[in-house]
Amino acid sequence: MELIDCPVCESEIPADSIICCYCGSKAGAAEELLLRLSSGKKAPADSRLNEYVYKKLHGTEKVRLIKYTGSGGDVTVPEGAAEIGENCFAELFGLRSVTLPDGLTEIGAGAFSNCTRLTAVNIPDTVKRIRKGAFGGCTSLTSAVIPEGVNVISEQLFSGCTALESVTLPEEASEIGDEAFTGCSALKAVTIPQGITRIGKKAFGRCSLIESADIPDTVTEIGERAFRYCSSLKELHLPAGLVSAGSTAFGSCTALTKAELPCGLKSVESSLFNKCTSLKEITIPGSVSEIGEAAFLNCTALETVNIEDGASAIGSYAFSGCTALRQVTIPSSLRTIEGSAFAGCTALENMYIPDGLERIGRKAFQKCSSMKNVVLPDTMREIGELAFADCTSLTNALIPDGVTRLGKRTFRNCAALESAVIPSGIETLETEVFYGCTGLSSVLIPPGMTTIGVSAFFGCAGLKHIKLPHGVTEIEADAFTGCTSLTTAELPEGLLMLGRGAFAMCGSLESINLPDSITEIGAAAFAQCTSLTDVVIPAGVAELEDGLFFDCSSLRRVIIPMTVHRICQNVFRNCTSLTEIMLPVSIVEIMAAAFAGCTSLLTFTVPDAVTKLDWYAFSGCSALKKISLPYFSLISDSAFPVGCEVVRRGSDYFINQHHRKT
Repeated sequence: MELIDCPVCESEIPADSIICCYCGSKAGAAEELLLRLSSGKKAPADSRLNEYVYKKLHGTEKVRLIKYTGSGGDVTVPEGAAEIGENCFAELFGLRSVTLPDGLTEIGAGAFSNCTRLTAVNIPDTVKRIRKGAFGGCTSLTSAVIPEGVNVISEQLFSGCTALESVTLPEEASEIGDEAFTGCSALKAVTIPQGITRIGKKAFGRCSLIESADIPDTVTEIGERAFRYCSSLKELHLPAGLVSAGSTAFGSCTALTKAELPCGLKSVESSLFNKCTSLKEITIPGSVSEIGEAAFLNCTALETVNIEDGASAIGSYAFSGCTALRQVTIPSSLRTIEGSAFAGCTALENMYIPDGLERIGRKAFQKCSSMKNVVLPDTMREIGELAFADCTSLTNALIPDGVTRLGKRTFRNCAALESAVIPSGIETLETEVFYGCTGLSSVLIPPGMTTIGVSAFFGCAGLKHIKLPHGVTEIEADAFTGCTSLTTAELPEGLLMLGRGAFAMCGSLESINLPDSITEIGAAAFAQCTSLTDVVIPAGVAELEDGLFFDCSSLRRVIIPMTVHRICQNVFRNCTSLTEIMLPVSIVEIMAAAFAGCTSLLTFTVPDAVTKLDWYAFSGCSALKKISLPYFSLISDSAFPVGCEVVRRGSDYFINQHHRKT
């Protein structure tokens, strides 16, 4: 069926129409028909056009095939067809082969797409344009030859042709479009002709049988994921003129052992060689200014990396998970190592970084479990959170004087770390900086430090002595918790606050001199300090917080100043060596279980100002035989142990109480 254009509305209508079905014009369609008849021009005589919806091309006897209406099988397109229109044969599942005529100049977008039984097609030399996805999804097509007149290999041209084994590209071609051969899983080799300047996105993605790719020197750009999942690709020679290779261009090429990067490459884009698990070595040329995020992520066979002078930044996760990496050459041009850049490089033992580097990002070397030494330059200014965390073989941490920020958990769980020198520019030792550094025995904290952060030295079981300089005003929660070898701690005058659990579980700490400047001591600050024998509470402290000396089984003497007005829960619980204690007259409240389990406590006098004695205050004080308390104080049930004599002062009233066992 032939189509013509309505002269009025320009819609395509059947050639024998008298009335346009779109605009309703009678004269328009009739005039066109009369012109055609009076001109003496007839449709081509080839009866095979009866199987097509077609349209004559203006000023010629040639036609454009719009839709094939036949049954398929082995099809020969008739002479006189100059163009095959968009989706003309699309999804014709019965089509086995097609012979195209000489004189054909264009194959439209999707023309033969998803013809899943199509095994062969000849494309005549007269063809100049093959548009997007023309043969996409032809899963039985085994070979194709693209004629010399075609200068652009269109996008998705053979996408998903899973049986395609060979393809010949024209020497005159200048570009391979996006996804041109993506998913051609049977394609073993392809020769990319000289003259190609661009290989598009996903052009050969998932071509899992391609073993080599010789890319000509004319190529300047390789698109994103161009060769991704080419799992048989073993060697890669990139052209000297290459300027840009897009993100993940060679990602997951798991057989790739060697890749040579050209000297003109401007950057190594993100995930460029991500998961190339057979790649053993790489040299980054000096033309590269930045190594992108995850560029070599999980390249588990990569042993050697040589970064030539020129690169200024290594991106996040760039070499993360490179578990065989042993040698890295860092250039003096480098200024930044971003977060997790070398995280999980478990074979990396030494890292020498020359002058020039200013910043190490978050988790940059985390879990480099074999790293023993790292030399940081004097140009360093910042070390990020968790930068060397879990580097369990690292023995020393010499932090340059220029560093002004040491991030949280920087050396967390560096169990072999023996000593650390903190630079003078650090004012706050952040949270968990040396958490779990069980081998740390020496640390030098400089003047200028104001705050020891939360859990800064938590679990540093090898630390025996600590001296804090003048200027430190706060020791935050759990700062020295679990420092089981700590015997002495020198705290400066001017210190204002000891946080919750600050020295808890320091089982070797025998004594500590608390400066008079302290106004706050947090809950459980000395809990389970089982060797602590005596403590003097500073005069500025207003209350003894929960569990302050809980389980301090050697504590014999505590001096409490007149400023303290409350003894909170469990403050002296299980202080089994405490025989007596004098409370100041300022005390107004003794909270629950404050002296519970003090099995050596013999006598106790409750000050006159006390108005409340809470639950189980003296529960389990088995040696306590007598307690004296004000007449008007409020006593909670089970405050005293069984058999304790309770004397109320201020009256002749005498009480013997036998409380239930607690």
